[in-house]
Amino acid sequence: MKFTTEIEGDVLGIGADVTKEFSLSKSPDVNAALIRWMQDVIKLTVEGIDRVDAKATLNLRQSVGFAELPVEQKVAQVAMEMASYWKFVEYGVNGVRVNRGAPFSFRSINPSPSHVAAIRKWAIDKALGIPADEIDAAAYNIAKSIKRRGIKGRPFLNQVLTDAKMDELVSSIAQVVGKEISISINV
Repeated sequence: MKFTTEIEGDVLGIGADVTKEFSLSKSPDVNAALIRWMQDVIKLTVEGIDRVDAKATLNLRQSVGFAELPVEQKVAQVAMEMASYWKFVEYGVNGVRVNRGAPFSFRSINPSPSHVAAIRKWAIDKALGIPADEIDAAAYNIAKSIKRRGIKGRPFLNQVLTDAKMDELVSSIAQVVGKEISISINV
């Protein structure tokens, strides 16, 4: 998962280019404020993952991070990175027989070999006490049940990226540059 936060260097309502007076690309203060904000978002995201107990293997939790992107003209950017399956945890997945109102759906009740292998690894890691000679069949049946019933969403990110959190970033950057700014989030 990557989402990008872009900070536009325009004065709101007037359209004057802040970069004429204040260069986002040369401002360690703007970059520091952006990085502080992103570190807080990451901390809150990890806490959210823990809160909704979305840590079967800890892969999602451990994958949360960010990367600074090069400043392009008047736009300072930072990208949040996370395991690609984050959206299935966040929004859930409709099962073949159960609609959970999710934007994603399983298409077939038969699990793929990789799905069965992931369930098998999870069952072994969790020491569920399944006898070794029955683990493959159990993993297949668990995977089939998941596909039948779907996965209930466990929102952790939408509770972090609130309007208040966005306003916090806007305020901190605006304070540094001494001008109003606009922010856009691209998921």
